Amino acid sequence: MNKASPVLIGLLALATTQSCWAAADFAIVNARIYTQQEWSPWAHAVAVSGERIVYVGEPTGEAWNAQIGPKTRVIDLHGRLVLPGVIDSHSHPGLVTLSAWHTILPWTMDPHVQLQYLKEWAAAHPDKPVIDAEMYPTQMFGSSGPTRQLIDQYLPDRAVIWEDFSGHSVALNSKALQLMGIDKNTPDPVPGTSYFVRDAQGNPTGWAKEDPYSDYLPKLYKAVKWSPPTQVTADSLQQTLDFLTSHGVVAVFDARSTEDTVAAAAQLDRARRLHLYFEGAMLFETLKELPARLDEAQLWQRKYGGKHVRVNTMKLFLDGTNELSTSAVLEPFAKDPKNSGQTRLTKDELLTSLLAINERGLDLHIHMTGDRAFRLALDAVEEARRQLGASWRMQVTFAHCELISDQDFARVAPLGVFINWTPHWSGGYFQGSQETLGMKRYDNMYRVQPIISTGGRVTFSSDTTTLYEWPRANPFVGMQIAHTRFDTEARYQAYGMKQPASEMLQLKDLVRGYTINGAQQLRLAALMGSVEVGKLANLVVLNQNLFEVPADKIQFTEPTAVVFEGQVVKGAL
Repeated sequence: MNKASPVLIGLLALATTQSCWAAADFAIVNARIYTQQEWSPWAHAVAVSGERIVYVGEPTGEAWNAQIGPKTRVIDLHGRLVLPGVIDSHSHPGLVTLSAWHTILPWTMDPHVQLQYLKEWAAAHPDKPVIDAEMYPTQMFGSSGPTRQLIDQYLPDRAVIWEDFSGHSVALNSKALQLMGIDKNTPDPVPGTSYFVRDAQGNPTGWAKEDPYSDYLPKLYKAVKWSPPTQVTADSLQQTLDFLTSHGVVAVFDARSTEDTVAAAAQLDRARRLHLYFEGAMLFETLKELPARLDEAQLWQRKYGGKHVRVNTMKLFLDGTNELSTSAVLEPFAKDPKNSGQTRLTKDELLTSLLAINERGLDLHIHMTGDRAFRLALDAVEEARRQLGASWRMQVTFAHCELISDQDFARVAPLGVFINWTPHWSGGYFQGSQETLGMKRYDNMYRVQPIISTGGRVTFSSDTTTLYEWPRANPFVGMQIAHTRFDTEARYQAYGMKQPASEMLQLKDLVRGYTINGAQQLRLAALMGSVEVGKLANLVVLNQNLFEVPADKIQFTEPTAVVFEGQVVKGAL
C-alpha cells in the first residue's frame, strides 16, 4: 500500500474536523413538527447546531446521519406537537408594565357596585392621592356616558381616573379635572375624535374620549406631590416579557413605544436577558409632526438597536373606536344620523405620509376600526404604489380592522397590505357597538376570512394594554376564541357566539398568522417563522396537539419547552 501524501492526510484531517464541528448539538425525533414550509409542512425530526436549524425531515438517511455525532443529544418527544416560535404582531408590553399600580375593579354592569368597591379600596389605601381604576364595561352607560358627578358621590376628595373596557376612554371626577386644570376653556386635541365630552354649558362632564387628558397628568402629579411609576425599567419590563416567553412568543411588536421601553429592552438584550425579538414603533399624530418623528425613530434605532431590538416602524391612529362613535364609518352611526366619524388624516395627508416614510426606508402600522378608515387607507396605499412604482419598498400594516366593507376584501392582497387582527376579541369580549353601529353592522364585525380566502396576509396579536387583561396575551387563548367565535371567560360567554359563524377561523390559518406571516410583517422571515434549515432554532414544544383536542380545550395548550436561538428558555426538552 502506498503511503498517503501529506496533502491527503491534511484533507482527511480537515474533513474529520469539519464533520465533528458540524454535528448537531441536539436533535429532536419522534415529534410532529408543523414546519410552515409550504413544500413540506410536516416533519418528524429536527437538528440544531448553535442557534441555527441544520436539519428538518425524517430521522433517516445520509443527510440526517451527517448531523448526528457522538456528542449530539437526541431527544424523543413521543409524538408531541412542535411549532415555530410564536410572534405577537401587536401588543403593548410597556403600557402593561406601567399599569401595575392600577386598581382592579370587580366585573359588573352596575356602576354603583364598582364605585362602592373603589370607595372602600381608597379608604384602605389613604396613601394613594390618585386612583386609576380598571375597568368599567364600555356599554355600561350607553351613548350618554359616565359623569364626574357620579364618581363624586363616592370619591369627591381624591383624583380618580376610571378607565373603560375599550382602553380608549376614561371618566374623571371633579377633583381630577380641577387638579389637571381642565375646564370649559380647555381645547380638545382633535375635536370629534380626541376630546372632552361637555354639557350644554361647555363644561367637561368627566367623560374623556381617545386620550385627551394625558398631557395634563404631570400637572396632576405635581399638585398632589406624588407620582406613580412613569418609566419602564429593564427589571419591570422583563417581568412582563417573561409571560410572553413562557407562552412561546419569540418576537413581539410594541405598537406604541416610549423611549424608556425601547431603552429597557436594549438593556435586557445587552445583559442577555431578552429571550425574544423586540420591535418598537414611533407614534405620529399629524402630518406636520411626521418629519420630526421620523428623525426620532431613526435616532432610537441608532441608540438602542441591536441583535434583538429594532425600531423600524411608524404608528398612526387613523380613527378611534366603534363603541365610542370615534371610528370613521361609511354609514352614519345608528343613533347619530349626522355623524359618521372622521379620520385623523385625510387621504392626501396619508398619501404624503406614505411617500415620506417610504423615502426613509421605514414601515407604517395603522390603527383603524371603521370601514371608511379602512377604505381610505387602501385608497392611499394604492395611489402611493402607483406613484412610486418600483421605488415602493415599505410595508404597511392595517391593525384591528373591525369593520370592513364587502367591496374592499379583495383589494388587500394585490396591494400587499398586512392585516393585523386580534383573535381574542372575536367572541364576546368587546361590547357597546350594538348601540353605535346597529345590529346589522355589529353582526358583521371581526371578519378576516374573506381576506385569507383571497390570498391576503393576516397576522395575529394580543393588543393587551394593562395587567388586567395580560393573561389574554396567551396566543392559545386567542386561537380558541377565533376558532370558535366564543369567549373563554364566563363573563363574556353570556354574549354568546359572535356572528357571523362563517368567520370561525381554521387552526392552520391561525398558526400561520402567528408564525410565518408575523415574521413577514416584522421583516424577520429570513430568521424565523418556520422550522427550516438555516433559520434560528426558535421552537415551541406543546403539551397537547391543538389540532386534535376539542375546540374548547385549545386554550389549555401550553409549551413544555420553548427554544430560543437554540437555547431552552422555558421548560425542558
